[in-house]
Amino acid sequence: MKTSGYLMIFLLLGIFYAGCKKDEEPWDPGLGTGAGMLKIAFVSDIHYMAPELLVQDGPAFQAYQAMDPKLLAESRDIVVQLINQLNTDKPDLLIIPGDLTKDGETISHEQIIELFKTQLSSKIKILTLPGNHDIANPYALSYDGETTTSVPSVTEEEFVSLYQDFGYGDAISRDATTLSYVVQPYKNFRVIFIDATIRPNPDDPDELPLSGEISEETLDWLDAQMADAHTNPKMQVIAVMHHNLIDHWTGQSTIYPGYVINNSEEAAARLYQAGLHLIFTGHSHANDITKYTAGDLYDIETGSSDSYPLPYRFVKYWNNDSLEVATKYIRGIELHGLPIEDYAYDFLNDGMTNIFTTILKTLFSVSDPLATEVGGFESGAYIEYNAGDEILTQEEEQDLNYYSNRLLVQGAPLAAATLNTTYTAWSNDLVPEDNNILIDY
Repeated sequence: MKTSGYLMIFLLLGIFYAGCKKDEEPWDPGLGTGAGMLKIAFVSDIHYMAPELLVQDGPAFQAYQAMDPKLLAESRDIVVQLINQLNTDKPDLLIIPGDLTKDGETISHEQIIELFKTQLSSKIKILTLPGNHDIANPYALSYDGETTTSVPSVTEEEFVSLYQDFGYGDAISRDATTLSYVVQPYKNFRVIFIDATIRPNPDDPDELPLSGEISEETLDWLDAQMADAHTNPKMQVIAVMHHNLIDHWTGQSTIYPGYVINNSEEAAARLYQAGLHLIFTGHSHANDITKYTAGDLYDIETGSSDSYPLPYRFVKYWNNDSLEVATKYIRGIELHGLPIEDYAYDFLNDGMTNIFTTILKTLFSVSDPLATEVGGFESGAYIEYNAGDEILTQEEEQDLNYYSNRLLVQGAPLAAATLNTTYTAWSNDLVPEDNNILIDY
């Protein structure tokens, strides 16, 4: 049976507590965006699900969503509206850091490629790489009432073939051991895509890994790619990876393993020493920016376009080591009779409240009504963290003390410790700002 990342947080927590510097020459004389400025949209964790996979809603599909609440049934409508907004935004590049599909279904890959090719402006170049959901996924299923049926999921070779027009066909270098690659879409601008995803083990088909790691072989390849780029003193380089490179909240890689790569410290040090300053990530569905403690290396994470607050990034990148990062949101349509943002908030809040409530009851033996009250309170902090620029208010601190004391009175000290740790970490934003910021490095 699948165990979602949300449930894994608290299962592990229970165990944890128990024991202007350069010239402004244009990127490309024909780019047409103004001297030295490039516009890039970042959209992550689309989790597109082909409508044909939901034959009939029922217990099987609801059980999946209960473990991992995303707007899967509505994903086509969301992608269509996203494309409409991108056509208005007019970025030069659209970069997608993985998890394009629900669970790697071939039909979902084929449909999202067709949507982008037929509905997105041909002037917007698309670049992407796979996430942990996109390849050889054992949960590539169709749903019909109480029944699930396995459907084809793409292999690594099929992914590269399908996405030839979305980056792989333009690669100037490929890593020998992963689907990592380098493209140079403009004269003095390169993008290094780092495939750190650990693929499912064919000998354990019921387990879908969350974790990522950059092997020594790939780190050596990255060193070589950075060195090659820097033979041109005007070359600007960014990296893209599905998993986070460094922690986005205090204790993330210890408390919430699977979302920051396993060898975070070594990889961050190597990439920074090689001259990397910007890496764009996704995976944990949070709109958050964090900075490497040893220098100017920023991990700019984009939240899921399939989950509240439905964000995407719009970056204005100048050829002088600076960029303006803005956050935009998918808006302007209704889902089930409600504005998309209202429906998405209610859906995520209800789903996370149910998950946290269930964990409190089953793992920590907390009974109702307290379990449901604390579950809703914890859900609020989780959603605020996902939205970015979160602040722990005085009222929230008072409520945190209130619920912690009630858990202690009910004889659940591990639940109280877990609540304090996660709520405080999610509510105290690490520098810098998350949603709208000018970065100079």
